[in-house]
Amino acid sequence: MAVERMTPEAKQAARQQAQQRGMTLCDAVLEECLTDLQGQLYALRHRKPTLEVLEGGRV
Repeated sequence: MAVERMTPEAKQAARQQAQQRGMTLCDAVLEECLTDLQGQLYALRHRKPTLEVLEGGRV
């Protein structure tokens, strides 16, 4: 579902990344989403939580 919502440029970049790393497109996108989520969860550990706005996403 996330891949369907991506811009053509983002899909192309994700395809290249996946091909370089020998993984599927979905796995490459999932890994990127999880990396972003990990950063946000780490930010929530601080006394003053901060959230990052992701390109094309919500806070």
